[in-house]
Amino acid sequence: MSGRERTYLVLAAWLVVAALFAVCGRGSFGQGILLVMTTLAAFGCWAVGGLLLLISGEPSSRWREAGRTALALGTVLFGAWASLPFGIVLNHRDIAEAKAFCEGLIPAIERFKTQTDRYPETPPGLDENIAWPRLIDKGHFYRADAKGYGFDFIDPSGMLNGFEYSSSTGQWLEWD
Repeated sequence: MSGRERTYLVLAAWLVVAALFAVCGRGSFGQGILLVMTTLAAFGCWAVGGLLLLISGEPSSRWREAGRTALALGTVLFGAWASLPFGIVLNHRDIAEAKAFCEGLIPAIERFKTQTDRYPETPPGLDENIAWPRLIDKGHFYRADAKGYGFDFIDPSGMLNGFEYSSSTGQWLEWD
């Protein structure tokens, strides 16, 4: 494999790894932990690659090729850090989508309250055919009592972060 082909292969692998990290991790706390572990793996690959290049004598030896491969793998793994900003953007989009979903239920809840003089136990108008936002836990995002109602969902960007809406204040509160 020529040097140019190897470069293209490393770039393609880096793009795939970064895209997977961004889409699957979505700026979550887990993505941060995974990036730290990948960085350690990258340093290990670089160390092994450097040693293999040092002990290889001939330019065309197996050891030299293995060293180059280890260095390339370390570079791809370390390049996964490029996924973090994109993952954070996706996480912010997920949060906005979850808030908009909850706020879209408010008119139906208020209508139910004016008709029955109590808040519904479950938000009206929900069925299984709707597109649920990924941050909303179907059975546990809504609560109601005689004084009001609220929504909450977990924000995966932190360890124990989340958002809570209260009908008494009409505002979202971020908790951690």
